[in-house]
Amino acid sequence: RLAVLAGPAGIGKTRFCLENFSRLLHESKTPLARDLLYILPSAEHRERMVDLMLRKEGGGFFGERVVTFNRLMHELLKAGDFSLVTDVGRRFLIEAIVEKGGGEYFSSVSSFPGFLERIAEFIGELKESMVGLEAFRQSVKKLGEETPELKGKYVGLLQIYEAYETGLEAPGLRDHRDGLFLLRETESHEKTLFPSFRHLFVDGFFDFSRSQLEFLHWLAQRSERVTLALTVDLSEERKGLFETPLETLKELEKFGFETVDLSRQTNYRTGSSSLRHIERNLFRSSQKPAES
Repeated sequence: RLAVLAGPAGIGKTRFCLENFSRLLHESKTPLARDLLYILPSAEHRERMVDLMLRKEGGGFFGERVVTFNRLMHELLKAGDFSLVTDVGRRFLIEAIVEKGGGEYFSSVSSFPGFLERIAEFIGELKESMVGLEAFRQSVKKLGEETPELKGKYVGLLQIYEAYETGLEAPGLRDHRDGLFLLRETESHEKTLFPSFRHLFVDGFFDFSRSQLEFLHWLAQRSERVTLALTVDLSEERKGLFETPLETLKELEKFGFETVDLSRQTNYRTGSSSLRHIERNLFRSSQKPAES
């Protein structure tokens, strides 16, 4: 039900997903239903994939079914009764915080070029890591005790985060990067009926932020099937080259995904026997004989 197609680039993972996505589209009795989705990491990746499908299919209703994680999250959040802050609104809010000193510790440097961008990135990282205000407050307390010489810096960061959350709360706004918290809040308080999915295809990722991983888990609980393509080499001798996707694979397995090892599949990227020989043996230990 929850499968990770794991293997090196060029062995046909995306091809497999696209062929099955297309087959399920043709079999669907309700072409406009959103129960079948192809999820990608970015808008640019989505454009390339839609173009590839158009060349193969020639047309159809599949365009709205090819989405990014962020777009899908936004669409689901529309079911909730809350207003989301825009990118422009977020920037104005952070600018106001910085102009007031950006936390006592940073008051002397808050007007320096680049400080505003660093603070915006800092808040974004907290959101993507699903670190709420209370959790961050507890972390600052602990870090202050462990490293008292840096306590002022941690407290300054906490003051900025508190000012950001307060600035959103005053006009009744929410940050869309708190999406999973908002979805769960909507479910528990409003009993909103979120859609269920027949099959989700997830492609183009080698890593997930904590919020993306939790959102994927949330989606999987509402899906009959999820097929995820992950570019990774599972051989012992190449583990060092694929550390990040291997960690991703472990996280996915914790959520119940089963790994389908495709390492021995034929590589379709090239028909050259010489290049295939190099691909098989480039990182092989010198103590072992090369594969012919």
